Amino acid sequence: MRTLEEFKYHEVKEDTAKKIASIRFAFYELAMKLNSTLPERRSKSLSLTYLEDSSMRAIQALAISEGKPIEP
Repeated sequence: MRTLEEFKYHEVKEDTAKKIASIRFAFYELAMKLNSTLPERRSKSLSLTYLEDSSMRAIQALAISEGKPIEP
């Protein structure tokens, strides 16, 4: 069953924030590699779009699993 946890802000501890920064940097490095290597085509644009989505979901997974939800 789906919960609404994905829609809440999750306050994370310093160690989780460091994990998030590390993941964000790894995705950034891959994005830079793809941007400089792939030809300017629709498939490059889609690759970067899906990479951005994957990055956001990876960070969300950490925040939800290791963070404390803040009620609105």
